[in-house]
Amino acid sequence: MWEDFKYKRAVSLLQKSRDKIWKEFEVRRRGRKDDGSPGWDDTGAMLEVAVTENELMMLRSNYLRALAAKYFLPIPSYNTKVGGDWQYTADGSFGVHLTIEAQRKLEAEIRAERNTRSEKFIRWFPLVIGLIGAVTGLVAVLKK
Repeated sequence: MWEDFKYKRAVSLLQKSRDKIWKEFEVRRRGRKDDGSPGWDDTGAMLEVAVTENELMMLRSNYLRALAAKYFLPIPSYNTKVGGDWQYTADGSFGVHLTIEAQRKLEAEIRAERNTRSEKFIRWFPLVIGLIGAVTGLVAVLKK
């Protein structure tokens, strides 16, 4: 649960950072005369956004890998070739992360495992509540 909170917080901060970069870029773009060619500001902003997007992808990949390990699910094999489950980051930082397809597949497996585990608890929950109610009622009748 704590890992979920830390992950969601980190994603939120990265998304806010990306949105701030785009807003600043839009303000600068509106303030200059546009001749149709990309300027230094364009390239810098695009690189900053690419770095942030790669950080988001790597964060998500690491989070999904941790969940897969927690639920004893197989992690996709390390293959960076075309059609593989891993890819290098686009910003040239030599990081690797799961492809979108591999993330979706792993997420579906995690969701299925979570549902399977929660079904065991949900099946017994009404019985336990019923027994607690019956014992409470029996105690109330016997005390009178």
